[in-house]
Amino acid sequence: MWQALRDIADNVKQSPGVEAVTGVGEQISSKVSDFLGRLGG
Repeated sequence: MWQALRDIADNVKQSPGVEAVTGVGEQISSKVSDFLGRLGG
């Protein structure tokens, strides 16, 4: 989980502005749904 957050942070540093924010939002929501899916079994 923490590694995923680090990857997202690195992606933010690499890409500019709005594009970064949208990409991060998509990544976070996919990571979160994966995480919840694992919790739910």
